[in-house]
Amino acid sequence: MRVAKELRKTKQELKDKKADTPNSKAKPLVEKLNLTREQSTNERKELVFANAICDEIRSAGHKAPVKAKKILQNL
Repeated sequence: MRVAKELRKTKQELKDKKADTPNSKAKPLVEKLNLTREQSTNERKELVFANAICDEIRSAGHKAPVKAKKILQNL
């Protein structure tokens, strides 16, 4: 439960700092988790992938017509 709270706090800090790339968003999250090197590498890869997918969906939503936006909201 503590880890989830730390992640939410860090995500909010990132929104305030306006992190640009998926990698720059994932790095502080992984640092806050205090994982081993192997675990942090695996988690960072997953977070970078998830952030990249979220960014693509957001950018597609901004360019899409209204009907397509409703479909994207249901994802």
